[in-house]
Amino acid sequence: MLLPVRPNGSTGWIRDSDATIASTTFRITVELGARRITVTNAGTVTYRGPVAAGAPASPTPTGNYYLRVLLRAPDPDSVYGPYAYGLSSHSEVLDTFSGGDAEIGIHRNDDASVLGTPVDIAA
Repeated sequence: MLLPVRPNGSTGWIRDSDATIASTTFRITVELGARRITVTNAGTVTYRGPVAAGAPASPTPTGNYYLRVLLRAPDPDSVYGPYAYGLSSHSEVLDTFSGGDAEIGIHRNDDASVLGTPVDIAA
């Protein structure tokens, strides 16, 4: 199974009896070159739009990841929105970010000027 630890792509083993397998018809695809996110449900596009992804100094890691946790913001009116999805990946250049372990996430952004552009994330 894929583990939500460093380095990205780490795997581990568990006993079959300790696992419950579930599937979903939802898929999120982020095209870094096009700076676009697409959400599908059973192959039907439910959302497509621009995203801000990492600049060369703090690139968004590539790979296959999963939604690890749904986070509720302490301030739902922040620029990040009321919720964020924490992914199973981490920055490959930052050890920490904003008091956390530089986990990669998907969240709203109220600054439309950065959507579709590379964003340099300062530690």
